[in-house]
Amino acid sequence: MLNERCSAIAARYGLSNRETEVLEQLARGRSLQAIADDLHVAYSTIKTHTDHIYAKTDVHSRQNLISLLEDSTE
Repeated sequence: MLNERCSAIAARYGLSNRETEVLEQLARGRSLQAIADDLHVAYSTIKTHTDHIYAKTDVHSRQNLISLLEDSTE
């Protein structure tokens, strides 16, 4: 269910495949450092992906992002 909502948001806002991966992990409540460790990239890379996700979806916090995901089911 969460993967489907993330995919729908990714398609709607033109997120890259990697941004979609990061979005899914953010939605699960993972920290940026945990995501970086899991994907074997630098923290700054995940921070950049997160910034791009926020910009593309026009949200300003993780809570806003979660709300966007929850609203996508309506």
